[in-house]
Amino acid sequence: TLGTGVLAEGADLPKYESFSREMYNNCIIVYPKNDRGGYIVAKGIASEALKNDRIKMEVLNTEEVKEETIASKNVIMIGNSENNSFIKKIESELPAKVTSEAVVVGEKRYSKEYGLSYIYPNLYNTNNKMILILKQPFFCR
Repeated sequence: TLGTGVLAEGADLPKYESFSREMYNNCIIVYPKNDRGGYIVAKGIASEALKNDRIKMEVLNTEEVKEETIASKNVIMIGNSENNSFIKKIESELPAKVTSEAVVVGEKRYSKEYGLSYIYPNLYNTNNKMILILKQPFFCR
C-alpha cells in the first residue's frame, strides 16, 4: 500500500499554490531507468535549476529511489505507468494519464503523440507536491 498520502475515496484534495523556490530546495527528479530521453529531460531540468537559481536537485532513476524518499520530498516525476512504477501505483488517483495508445484526460482520449505535465499533490505524502511530466518514452540513442 502507499504511504499516508493516498486519498480516501471521495476525499477532497488540498488547495496548492505553484512551486516556489522553497519547494524546489526540497525536490528530487525521478525518471524511468531505461528511458534515455527521460534521463536527458531530468538532467536538463536539474541543470537549469542550478544555473538559474543555484538550486541543486538530485536526479534518480526509478531503481535508485525508495518510496520513503518520494514521500519525504517534492518530486518531479517523469514517465508513464508503463515505465515508472511510482506513477503506476498512483495512476488511479490522477486526473490524467498517458498510455501506449493515448493521452487520457477524464473520459477524453488524445493522440499518443502528445504528453502532458501538471502540478499535483504528492500522493505519497500530500504535504508535498509533485510535478508530473507524463509522456511516451523518448527514443534517443
